[in-house]
Amino acid sequence: MNSFEALIEDLESSILEKKIETIKYIGEVQYKEFEPILLKLLSNEEDINVLNALALSLGKLECNEAVPILMNYIRNPKFKNTRGSFIYALLDLDCREYFLDFARMICEGDFEVYSHSFSIFESIVDDVSYELKFEAKKILERQQKIELTKTESKYPQYERINYINEALELLN
Repeated sequence: MNSFEALIEDLESSILEKKIETIKYIGEVQYKEFEPILLKLLSNEEDINVLNALALSLGKLECNEAVPILMNYIRNPKFKNTRGSFIYALLDLDCREYFLDFARMICEGDFEVYSHSFSIFESIVDDVSYELKFEAKKILERQQKIELTKTESKYPQYERINYINEALELLN
């Protein structure tokens, strides 16, 4: 059996650890020929650990076809507390179509969500229309008002308000 067949067998394994290690390996060694298989797995998988591995490997493979699937997971309330890896996986992918989603995510979620969302927002802000920038500005300004009413935390450098303010500066 050649290595391609062995990897396919590992991807079909019922042993999650083996499946996850194989998915990670494929991303690290840049086996682009596995993109269709990983995309199919991503569309049909339910285990969050496998989903995270798939998302990160497809991100490393720079597989833009994964973007809509990952955005569906990100928007799914079931994954509200586990979407950080999905967003991180999008850092090097073409996410311009989802610009307003990233503006919204800067305004919600935990540090991992809003910091990665800001990074994506920052990387695509120059490539979106004036209309989208205008809508993003309204979203961010609304949340800015809310954030200004909150008391400062012990770690002000990590506060959401800083990311909102920086995003607004990028829009000006």
